[in-house]
Amino acid sequence: MSKEFIVTYMKLLEIIQLIKKEKTGTPEEFRATVNISKHQSYNFFKILKNFNCNVKFDHKRKTYYFTDGCNFKDLRKGKYLGTD
Repeated sequence: MSKEFIVTYMKLLEIIQLIKKEKTGTPEEFRATVNISKHQSYNFFKILKNFNCNVKFDHKRKTYYFTDGCNFKDLRKGKYLGTD
């Protein structure tokens, strides 16, 4: 496994935890917390979409949240991330 893959995977897990807790803050705060660019955030949301994870932003609560269940079990196994 490449170092880049491991870094991306760990970042994705960090992002998932923040979204699951619904403690992301605004999009700008979220990107600063996980230290990613706007473009990178779009890429991570695309990865999540591959797991049928719909992510929305609640302007009132100022947080991202999952609108339905995601297949986190497959994520832990590395499916759809090029390791299956």
